[in-house]
Amino acid sequence: MHLNKIAAEIARTDALQRAQGSASPQAPVEPAPAVRGADAVQISDAGLALASDGAAKPAASSLDPSRTDQIRSSILSGAYNSLEMADQVARAVIRSGDL
Repeated sequence: MHLNKIAAEIARTDALQRAQGSASPQAPVEPAPAVRGADAVQISDAGLALASDGAAKPAASSLDPSRTDQIRSSILSGAYNSLEMADQVARAVIRSGDL
């Protein structure tokens, strides 16, 4: 609450100075000069090609539809609801390097 009182005081003082025409005119604020060479990004031709290819076509799935259906039915039947299966899946993910 104390901060709001301070902010209100500043706003009130500024409004009063604008209404009365400040006795000491303030010099305009000069913008900071642009800094050259601070940050730069260069995208290779290969990167541009990958970016344009990715936007043009959707990502292809590495699973065929029959394997996807088989996995889905296994999940729905509860085949993965055991600690042993969770351990096997976790170890396979770690071996694959996805994590």
